[in-house]
Amino acid sequence: MSLTLILFVTLASFLQVGALPVLFPDPWSVPLLPVALVAAWSVNRSCDEVWIALLPAAVLPGIVSTQRSGWFLMALLPVALIGEVVTQTIAGEQRGLRWRLPATASVAGLGTLSYLLLLAIVGRDLHSLSEAIPTIVGATLETSAIAVVLTPLLQPRRRRHGLFT
Repeated sequence: MSLTLILFVTLASFLQVGALPVLFPDPWSVPLLPVALVAAWSVNRSCDEVWIALLPAAVLPGIVSTQRSGWFLMALLPVALIGEVVTQTIAGEQRGLRWRLPATASVAGLGTLSYLLLLAIVGRDLHSLSEAIPTIVGATLETSAIAVVLTPLLQPRRRRHGLFT
């Protein structure tokens, strides 16, 4: 379990419910910061650490929303599952940055679409979902772009062996 990831996800959740709704008045057009962070972490680091980080990412939106936190947790599960599948299907030798960037973008994009679809089904809001397809595509691309920017930042640091280490 990584305390760093939990802190980052909690901060991303605060930004998601606090600052981003001010910048994006349409709720379908908001990029999903916790989804981008979980996608980037699952591709770049251990997928085992991602599962516990879904809890703080779901609790805060559940507190400020009319939906329960469990629905947000269920909406975040596909992101972790897709990240697990993507990292397990590619061999360890192909984990260069050229592989991780499109993998992170695809995990974040599919995770965003599944997140929004599940919350629209739960909220019985499928009619407005079909009307908001262009803004959902924009939110998906923005979330994928954020995840791609996070990819080199979340790359594990290698310990250097110097003269005295």
